Amino acid sequence: MRNLLVIMILTCLPFSVLAQQKDDPRARIIEGVKTITVPGVPGPLCVYGDAFAIAAAPVDGALAPIIAAGAIGKGRVVAFGHEGYFSREALAAADTKRLVRQAISYAAAARKDPTAPIRVAAYNRAGIELLADNACVVTRAERPDLDLKLHDIDVLVIAAGDVRQIDIDPLTKFIERGGGVLCGVPGWGWQSLNTKLILSNDLAANTLFERAGIVWADGTIDVPPGRELNVEQSISPLLNASHAYRALKDAKETKPLSAEDQNIAIATLLRCMESLPNNTFAGELRTLAQADVMSLPVPSAERPLTNAAGLRKLQYTAHVRAIQKAEVDRIRAERSAKIFPGEVADWAPRIARNITIDATIPGWHSTGLYAAPGERIQVAIPGLIPEGNYKGFQVRIGAHSDRLWDLAAWKRSPQVDRVFNIPEPAFFGTGKVTIEVSNAFGGLVYIVVPEGAASAKQLAMIVGGATEAPHFILGKTELKLWQQALRTAPAPWAELQSDKIIITLPSENVRKLDDPTDLMKFWDRVADACADLGTIPRERKRPERYVTDVQISAGYMHAGYPIMTQLDAAPRFVDLASLQRDGEWGMFHEIGHNHQNPDWTFDGTGEVTVNLFTMYVLDTVCTNGGKMHKAMSPESRAKAEAKYKADGTKFEQWKSEPFTALIMYKQLQEAFGWDAYKKVFAEYRELPEDQRPRTDDERRDQWMVRFSRTVGRNLGPFFEYWGIPTSEAARRSIENLPVWMPDAKRQKKV
Repeated sequence: MRNLLVIMILTCLPFSVLAQQKDDPRARIIEGVKTITVPGVPGPLCVYGDAFAIAAAPVDGALAPIIAAGAIGKGRVVAFGHEGYFSREALAAADTKRLVRQAISYAAAARKDPTAPIRVAAYNRAGIELLADNACVVTRAERPDLDLKLHDIDVLVIAAGDVRQIDIDPLTKFIERGGGVLCGVPGWGWQSLNTKLILSNDLAANTLFERAGIVWADGTIDVPPGRELNVEQSISPLLNASHAYRALKDAKETKPLSAEDQNIAIATLLRCMESLPNNTFAGELRTLAQADVMSLPVPSAERPLTNAAGLRKLQYTAHVRAIQKAEVDRIRAERSAKIFPGEVADWAPRIARNITIDATIPGWHSTGLYAAPGERIQVAIPGLIPEGNYKGFQVRIGAHSDRLWDLAAWKRSPQVDRVFNIPEPAFFGTGKVTIEVSNAFGGLVYIVVPEGAASAKQLAMIVGGATEAPHFILGKTELKLWQQALRTAPAPWAELQSDKIIITLPSENVRKLDDPTDLMKFWDRVADACADLGTIPRERKRPERYVTDVQISAGYMHAGYPIMTQLDAAPRFVDLASLQRDGEWGMFHEIGHNHQNPDWTFDGTGEVTVNLFTMYVLDTVCTNGGKMHKAMSPESRAKAEAKYKADGTKFEQWKSEPFTALIMYKQLQEAFGWDAYKKVFAEYRELPEDQRPRTDDERRDQWMVRFSRTVGRNLGPFFEYWGIPTSEAARRSIENLPVWMPDAKRQKKV
């Protein structure tokens, strides 16, 4: 049975105040609007041509439109960076309702009778009924599909994800003859649900709205405190890419921009260069790639490429995007590859090697080979391989997968890796099949196995045309071979590998490493400690990866696959004596992130519960507990706790100060030991789906209750002491247990 989709027909009286501002459509839409809510995590929009931004928010520190409007034919459209703006919760917050109402009036301006009520159809957007008041009458109609009688309405409100390719033609005609459409979605959210599609080309709403000069882009805004966003009365015209492009061209010739305006213009154009489909304005931007390659800047750590370079930064961007899309036979070595990730000497032998991978293990499989910048390598697949699912296999050239496009300054090219799909039929031929791949920047060569592939445990391939890289595999590499040949292999990047950890670092850091065996056993113990605390098996579905880089996309280090860190960390990865004695807080912290569980990590503790793993590794792997972070010394803890209490025990402050929050977790560990944490974590792992916390309130309640029952103590007063909100029902459920506090003095303060 097909689900019936609800469509509401909403009748709105026109707003007389809007008629006073015919010359400024944005002013009409934001009249009387000071702040709007921020539902979820909205994404940015690209705006160009005659379209205009209505509201903007920071994305990685640079302003980007999150609400914009434009015209198609006689009609008008308004795009939102999140469909949550049409929800009951959003419309009830701040001035959001007023803005959406006035956006509807703007979109309906071309209706035949401007004195008549505005007829609005809301598709699966029940919150729009909140606009019903003395000026609006809401009726509901049920239809089995989005087969609206578009001739009977003035404005359609719909989530962009609900617009299908077959809707584009009727909706375009509806808008062209004077209809209006309000549409919202976070581009990043759609992309995460459609990983095999391209946001710019495959989101149907982008095809619909691009004629108006608006497309949804990838990325997330920096959500403001309190989830309220100021709607400025004036907004930079440079949020429109067409204006930004003209301004930068003029700045090069006669009209210099301020640093702030330059940053806005560059950020606007970089986003559009990445996000626009193949329309007219995108074509204009692509002409930037025609600049003389030898005249382009070369980013480096010593001379980063910043927004101050203006149009030259855009030219370099267009150049890099072009070479990233180039066919293999047109790829040449990129000049900046000499600086990073590095060049391969002409004298270095190019070799062919038989490799065998366990294709039941997902992720990157190291080959121990390096592709020189711009040189083609061959990956050959022998015929008659074992049956299995080989869809989604890839060849990756380059370990440095972080994209730097959104950063204001680049110490290297913003994208230096390249990935190629291996056609599935290549695995099923009766004879050998060879594919050629290349990367203008060069890099270590990997075979990538997709998640869920049911493939052969022993899959043989041949990789040719590449250079030997230093590559040590714990338990497999012969020490004599390592010492006499492998550690001096000519490639600029090396890897140290076990079944649990793989470290990618410059070859210069391993040239004098006589025996990596004990070092990698240490890193295995780090991984095992994280598994033990998290109560997961020590045997992993794939090894964790650390990659060092001259610049990463966020922070000094960040978690993920791979874990990324800066080049200055490379020597510390191989300093076994220091690792055993002191540990490495940052390195242990990032691998800890890969073991966190959202069920027991409530809002504000993402950078807190991770350090349970950091401290556990220091306690159990390093000598005498390693070197604890200075913020966790007894003196620092006492001072931070006293200040927090003196400031009024505010939960928002607790959430914003990770080391203050960590004191609470450390006190529990000191009183009840690591085994208490293990028991609680194991309990969470065994929870059936219907018992898992679904809201932040439930996460805090369950954490208090489950820990209390595990240790046999009532932690309710302890949570109150620290200002952690919990429900009365949760506190009552543990009243039968004896109260625990770290000491009697604190107990009196509760």
